Amino acid sequence: VLPKSLNVLEPGNKLYTEITSYGNPKLMPATPGICTAAKLAWLKSMEHDDIWLALYGKDAEIGPSTSAYTPKGEVSGLGYSAGGCALEGIAFGVTGGTAWIDWTHDPRWEVATVRASAAMIYNRTKGNLALAVLTFGGEIASTNGPWWMELPPPGATAIIRWS
Repeated sequence: VLPKSLNVLEPGNKLYTEITSYGNPKLMPATPGICTAAKLAWLKSMEHDDIWLALYGKDAEIGPSTSAYTPKGEVSGLGYSAGGCALEGIAFGVTGGTAWIDWTHDPRWEVATVRASAAMIYNRTKGNLALAVLTFGGEIASTNGPWWMELPPPGATAIIRWS
């Protein structure tokens, strides 16, 4: 006698396959979602790309729906060039099922006069594709001095995480 099989979609989008074999029901949960290995592979596909960080003022209209780098709302001032700076020291990994990408060198302008409230990480190699928008919770300013942004360390707190 061959076992019978029945697929049932349960609340919470979990697929259970019930297999009855000789009168003993078994439940095998399946969890829908994008596989962690695929997330990491997609992030690693940017390993040799030119990734940049641009700074924006308090009135910039950028966010998750932004598709590409824009100079509209970008800061200007002594020591800062349009487009921002290249991010260096790329790192990738997976922590607890979350794939992440980060950079080990903090973006820094040694002598700058700027006021920034937000930043955009974007991929110049892929047509200036916007990857992430960051907000600072207020303006960070420098006057004829260093301006830098301390990135979190690579890992569970990485700047870009995909869970």
